[in-house]
Amino acid sequence: METKIQKAQGSFESMSPVQIVQSDSVNQKFVDLYEKIHGKADGKMFCETEKFHFMKQLNEKPELAQCNKLSIYGAFIDIAVNGLSCDPAMKQVYLVPFKGKLTVMISPYGELHMRMRCGQIQYADNPVLVYRGDLFKTGTRNGQLFVEHEAVIPRESDEIIACYIRLQRTDGTSDYKVLTMDEIEKLRQFSAQPNSIAWTKGIAGMIQAKTIKHAFRSYPRLRLRGQYTRVESEQEEALAIDYGIEAAQVEAHPAQVANGNGNGNGNGNGHAHKAPSAEARLMAATLNDQQPRESVTFSDNEF
Repeated sequence: METKIQKAQGSFESMSPVQIVQSDSVNQKFVDLYEKIHGKADGKMFCETEKFHFMKQLNEKPELAQCNKLSIYGAFIDIAVNGLSCDPAMKQVYLVPFKGKLTVMISPYGELHMRMRCGQIQYADNPVLVYRGDLFKTGTRNGQLFVEHEAVIPRESDEIIACYIRLQRTDGTSDYKVLTMDEIEKLRQFSAQPNSIAWTKGIAGMIQAKTIKHAFRSYPRLRLRGQYTRVESEQEEALAIDYGIEAAQVEAHPAQVANGNGNGNGNGNGHAHKAPSAEARLMAATLNDQQPRESVTFSDNEF
Protein backbone atom coordinates (compact mmCIF):
# COMPACT_ATOMS: atom_id res chain seq x y z
CA MET A 1 0.00 0.00 0.00
CA GLU A 2 1.40 3.39 -1.00
CA THR A 3 2.30 5.52 2.01
CA LYS A 4 1.60 9.24 2.50
CA ILE A 5 5.32 9.91 2.05
CA GLN A 6 5.45 8.00 -1.24
CA LYS A 7 2.40 9.84 -2.55
CA ALA A 8 3.81 13.21 -1.60
CA GLN A 9 7.22 12.40 -3.02
CA GLY A 10 5.64 11.39 -6.32
CA SER A 11 3.77 14.66 -6.48
CA PHE A 12 6.86 16.72 -5.65
CA GLU A 13 8.95 14.96 -8.28
CA SER A 14 6.76 16.45 -11.01
CA MET A 15 7.43 19.97 -9.71
CA SER A 16 10.47 22.21 -9.87
CA PRO A 17 12.04 23.32 -6.56
CA VAL A 18 10.68 26.84 -7.04
CA GLN A 19 7.21 25.49 -7.81
CA ILE A 20 7.26 23.58 -4.52
CA VAL A 21 8.13 26.70 -2.56
CA GLN A 22 5.54 28.78 -4.48
CA SER A 23 2.68 26.32 -3.94
CA ASP A 24 -0.29 27.91 -2.17
CA SER A 25 -0.81 24.87 0.05
CA VAL A 26 2.87 24.77 1.02
CA ASN A 27 2.77 28.47 1.84
CA GLN A 28 -0.36 28.00 3.94
CA LYS A 29 1.30 25.17 5.86
CA PHE A 30 4.31 27.43 6.44
CA VAL A 31 2.12 30.25 7.79
CA ASP A 32 -0.01 27.95 9.98
CA LEU A 33 3.00 26.29 11.62
CA TYR A 34 4.88 29.56 12.15
CA GLU A 35 1.93 31.29 13.81
CA LYS A 36 0.98 28.27 15.94
CA ILE A 37 4.49 27.54 17.23
CA HIS A 38 5.66 31.10 17.76
CA GLY A 39 2.38 32.72 18.77
CA LYS A 40 2.68 35.47 16.17
CA ALA A 41 0.29 36.90 13.60
CA ASP A 42 2.83 37.93 10.94
CA GLY A 43 3.13 34.51 9.32
CA LYS A 44 2.27 35.70 5.82
CA MET A 45 4.90 38.44 5.87
CA PHE A 46 7.51 36.08 7.28
CA CYS A 47 6.62 33.48 4.63
CA GLU A 48 6.97 35.94 1.74
CA THR A 49 10.30 37.22 3.01
CA GLU A 50 11.79 33.80 3.65
CA LYS A 51 10.43 32.47 0.37
CA PHE A 52 12.44 35.16 -1.44
CA HIS A 53 15.69 34.27 0.34
CA PHE A 54 15.06 30.52 0.07
CA MET A 55 14.41 30.64 -3.69
CA LYS A 56 17.35 32.98 -4.23
CA GLN A 57 19.69 30.41 -2.72
CA LEU A 58 18.16 27.62 -4.80
CA ASN A 59 18.66 29.69 -7.95
CA GLU A 60 22.23 30.66 -7.11
CA LYS A 61 23.44 27.25 -5.94
CA PRO A 62 22.56 24.38 -8.32
CA GLU A 63 23.67 21.76 -5.77
CA LEU A 64 20.80 22.84 -3.50
CA ALA A 65 18.14 22.64 -6.20
CA GLN A 66 19.34 19.13 -7.08
CA CYS A 67 18.50 17.76 -3.63
CA ASN A 68 15.63 15.39 -2.95
CA LYS A 69 12.35 17.23 -3.72
CA LEU A 70 10.70 16.11 -0.50
CA SER A 71 13.64 17.53 1.48
CA ILE A 72 13.26 20.88 -0.31
CA TYR A 73 9.70 21.03 0.96
CA GLY A 74 10.74 19.89 4.43
CA ALA A 75 13.61 22.40 4.68
CA PHE A 76 11.33 25.27 3.71
CA ILE A 77 8.77 24.23 6.33
CA ASP A 78 11.55 23.96 8.93
CA ILE A 79 12.32 27.65 8.42
CA ALA A 80 8.81 28.34 9.76
CA VAL A 81 9.13 25.73 12.51
CA ASN A 82 12.37 27.16 13.93
CA GLY A 83 11.48 30.81 13.27
CA LEU A 84 14.94 31.64 11.95
CA SER A 85 15.76 33.56 8.79
CA CYS A 86 17.75 32.27 5.83
CA ASP A 87 18.57 35.88 4.90
CA PRO A 88 22.41 35.77 4.58
CA ALA A 89 22.62 39.14 6.34
CA MET A 90 21.05 37.62 9.48
CA LYS A 91 23.62 34.78 9.64
CA GLN A 92 21.09 32.56 11.45
CA VAL A 93 20.78 29.57 9.12
CA TYR A 94 22.17 28.44 5.81
CA LEU A 95 21.08 25.76 3.35
CA VAL A 96 23.38 22.83 2.62
CA PRO A 97 23.07 19.51 0.79
CA PHE A 98 23.47 16.59 3.21
CA LYS A 99 23.34 13.01 1.95
CA GLY A 100 21.26 14.12 -1.03
CA LYS A 101 18.76 16.05 1.08
CA LEU A 102 18.40 19.79 1.53
CA THR A 103 19.19 20.67 5.13
CA VAL A 104 18.73 23.81 7.22
CA MET A 105 21.95 24.31 9.19
CA ILE A 106 21.60 26.52 12.26
CA SER A 107 24.66 28.71 12.74
CA PRO A 108 26.04 29.80 16.13
CA TYR A 109 24.23 33.13 15.61
CA GLY A 110 20.97 31.27 15.00
CA GLU A 111 21.54 29.17 18.10
CA LEU A 112 22.20 32.31 20.13
CA HIS A 113 18.97 33.88 18.83
CA MET A 114 16.96 30.79 19.79
CA ARG A 115 18.36 30.72 23.32
CA MET A 116 17.65 34.42 23.81
CA ARG A 117 14.16 34.12 22.34
CA CYS A 118 13.25 31.21 24.60
CA GLY A 119 14.42 32.95 27.76
CA GLN A 120 17.42 30.73 28.50
CA ILE A 121 19.56 33.86 28.67
CA GLN A 122 18.48 37.48 28.85
CA TYR A 123 21.03 39.03 26.55
CA ALA A 124 24.35 38.47 24.82
CA ASP A 125 26.90 41.04 23.71
CA ASN A 126 28.55 40.69 20.34
CA PRO A 127 31.78 38.65 20.52
CA VAL A 128 34.79 40.91 21.06
CA LEU A 129 38.15 40.29 19.40
CA VAL A 130 41.30 40.97 21.43
CA TYR A 131 44.38 42.12 19.51
CA ARG A 132 48.02 41.96 20.48
CA GLY A 133 48.83 45.14 22.37
CA ASP A 134 45.40 45.44 24.00
CA LEU A 135 45.17 45.48 27.79
CA PHE A 136 43.45 42.17 28.55
CA LYS A 137 42.98 40.20 31.75
CA THR A 138 40.72 37.27 32.59
CA GLY A 139 40.40 34.96 35.57
CA THR A 140 38.18 34.25 38.57
CA ARG A 141 37.27 36.68 41.32
CA ASN A 142 35.06 35.67 44.27
CA GLY A 143 34.22 32.48 42.43
CA GLN A 144 33.09 34.32 39.30
CA LEU A 145 34.83 34.51 35.93
CA PHE A 146 35.78 38.06 34.99
CA VAL A 147 37.13 39.78 31.90
CA GLU A 148 38.89 43.15 31.75
CA HIS A 149 39.64 44.50 28.29
CA GLU A 150 40.86 47.87 27.08
CA ALA A 151 41.46 48.18 23.35
CA VAL A 152 44.50 50.19 22.28
CA ILE A 153 43.65 52.64 19.49
CA PRO A 154 45.28 52.76 17.02
CA ARG A 155 46.08 49.05 17.09
CA GLU A 156 49.66 48.04 17.56
CA SER A 157 49.05 44.83 15.60
CA ASP A 158 46.38 43.06 13.53
CA GLU A 159 47.18 39.77 15.28
CA ILE A 160 44.17 38.36 17.15
CA ILE A 161 45.12 36.76 20.45
CA ALA A 162 41.69 35.94 21.93
CA CYS A 163 37.95 36.45 21.68
CA TYR A 164 35.30 36.68 24.39
CA ILE A 165 31.55 37.06 24.77
CA ARG A 166 29.45 38.19 27.72
CA LEU A 167 26.13 36.47 28.36
CA GLN A 168 23.62 37.94 30.78
CA ARG A 169 21.73 35.23 32.66
CA THR A 170 18.07 35.47 33.53
CA ASP A 171 18.98 36.39 37.13
CA GLY A 172 20.95 39.40 35.91
CA THR A 173 24.42 37.93 36.53
CA SER A 174 27.04 37.75 33.80
CA ASP A 175 28.68 34.72 32.26
CA TYR A 176 31.81 34.97 30.10
CA LYS A 177 33.39 32.69 27.55
CA VAL A 178 36.96 33.31 26.44
CA LEU A 179 38.73 31.50 23.62
CA THR A 180 42.46 31.96 23.11
CA MET A 181 44.14 31.54 19.75
CA ASP A 182 45.69 28.27 20.94
CA GLU A 183 42.16 26.95 21.52
CA ILE A 184 41.01 28.34 18.18
CA GLU A 185 43.87 26.59 16.37
CA LYS A 186 42.91 23.29 18.01
CA LEU A 187 39.34 23.74 16.79
CA ARG A 188 40.66 24.49 13.32
CA GLN A 189 42.68 21.27 13.28
CA PHE A 190 39.48 19.29 13.88
CA SER A 191 37.59 21.20 11.18
CA ALA A 192 36.61 19.27 8.04
CA GLN A 193 37.97 22.17 5.94
CA PRO A 194 40.74 23.87 7.93
CA ASN A 195 41.98 25.76 4.86
CA SER A 196 38.61 26.98 3.63
CA ILE A 197 37.94 30.64 2.84
CA ALA A 198 36.13 30.95 6.17
CA TRP A 199 39.31 29.97 8.03
CA THR A 200 41.67 32.01 5.88
CA LYS A 201 40.09 35.20 4.57
CA GLY A 202 37.24 35.18 7.09
CA ILE A 203 39.20 34.22 10.20
CA ALA A 204 37.81 37.06 12.38
CA GLY A 205 34.21 36.03 11.71
CA MET A 206 35.04 32.37 12.23
CA ILE A 207 36.64 33.11 15.62
CA GLN A 208 33.57 35.06 16.73
CA ALA A 209 31.22 32.28 15.60
CA LYS A 210 33.26 29.63 17.43
CA THR A 211 33.24 31.74 20.58
CA ILE A 212 29.44 31.90 20.50
CA LYS A 213 29.24 28.16 19.91
CA HIS A 214 31.50 27.27 22.80
CA ALA A 215 29.84 29.74 25.15
CA PHE A 216 26.93 27.29 25.40
CA ARG A 217 28.92 24.14 26.12
CA SER A 218 27.63 24.06 29.68
CA TYR A 219 24.05 24.93 28.69
CA PRO A 220 21.34 22.40 27.75
CA ARG A 221 21.70 21.32 24.16
CA LEU A 222 19.12 22.40 21.65
CA ARG A 223 16.39 19.93 20.82
CA LEU A 224 15.47 20.65 17.26
CA ARG A 225 12.01 21.06 15.82
CA GLY A 226 12.00 19.66 12.34
CA GLN A 227 13.42 16.70 10.49
CA TYR A 228 15.45 18.70 8.02
CA THR A 229 17.35 20.89 10.50
CA ARG A 230 20.74 20.45 12.12
CA VAL A 231 22.77 22.54 14.54
CA GLU A 232 26.25 23.29 13.25
CA SER A 233 28.74 20.65 14.52
CA GLU A 234 26.11 18.90 16.64
CA GLN A 235 23.79 15.97 16.07
CA GLU A 236 20.48 15.88 17.89
CA GLU A 237 17.27 13.99 17.36
CA ALA A 238 14.49 16.19 16.00
CA LEU A 239 11.08 16.68 17.53
CA ALA A 240 8.21 15.31 15.46
CA ILE A 241 6.57 17.83 13.14
CA ASP A 242 3.39 17.30 11.16
CA TYR A 243 4.54 18.27 7.68
CA GLY A 244 1.01 17.66 6.40
CA ILE A 245 2.18 15.96 3.23
CA GLU A 246 -0.77 14.83 1.18
CA ALA A 247 -0.31 14.50 -2.56
CA ALA A 248 -3.71 16.05 -3.24
CA GLN A 249 -2.80 19.14 -1.25
CA VAL A 250 0.25 20.09 -3.30
CA GLU A 251 -0.34 21.80 -6.60
CA ALA A 252 2.22 23.16 -9.06
CA HIS A 253 2.39 26.86 -9.74
CA PRO A 254 4.39 28.54 -12.54
CA ALA A 255 8.01 28.92 -11.52
CA GLN A 256 8.91 32.42 -10.42
CA VAL A 257 12.57 33.35 -10.36
CA ALA A 258 13.53 35.26 -7.24
CA ASN A 259 14.62 38.79 -8.01
CA GLY A 260 14.43 42.28 -6.61
CA ASN A 261 14.94 43.30 -3.01
CA GLY A 262 13.39 41.46 -0.09
CA ASN A 263 11.39 43.21 2.58
CA GLY A 264 12.05 42.98 6.30
CA ASN A 265 11.44 39.54 7.72
CA GLY A 266 9.64 40.61 10.86
CA ASN A 267 11.39 37.99 12.97
CA GLY A 268 13.21 40.33 15.27
CA ASN A 269 16.71 41.75 15.32
CA GLY A 270 18.31 39.38 17.80
CA HIS A 271 17.73 41.48 20.95
CA ALA A 272 16.80 39.59 24.08
CA HIS A 273 13.40 39.37 25.67
CA LYS A 274 13.59 40.38 29.31
CA ALA A 275 11.30 37.57 30.40
CA PRO A 276 10.00 34.36 28.78
CA SER A 277 6.86 35.00 26.78
CA ALA A 278 4.07 32.77 25.49
CA GLU A 279 6.48 31.96 22.67
CA ALA A 280 9.02 30.82 25.22
CA ARG A 281 6.51 28.43 26.75
CA LEU A 282 5.60 27.05 23.32
CA MET A 283 9.28 26.54 22.53
CA ALA A 284 10.29 25.22 25.96
CA ALA A 285 10.65 21.66 24.71
CA THR A 286 13.29 22.84 22.26
CA LEU A 287 15.68 23.66 25.07
CA ASN A 288 14.67 21.12 27.70
CA ASP A 289 17.26 18.41 27.32
CA GLN A 290 15.82 16.40 30.20
CA GLN A 291 12.61 15.41 28.43
CA PRO A 292 12.24 11.99 26.81
CA ARG A 293 13.14 11.90 23.15
CA GLU A 294 10.17 12.16 20.82
CA SER A 295 10.10 9.99 17.74
CA VAL A 296 10.67 11.69 14.42
CA THR A 297 8.01 11.58 11.77
CA PHE A 298 10.18 10.24 8.96
CA SER A 299 13.41 8.29 9.10
CA ASP A 300 16.30 8.57 6.62
CA ASN A 301 15.38 5.18 5.20
CA GLU A 302 11.81 6.14 4.31
CA PHE A 303 12.65 8.27 1.28
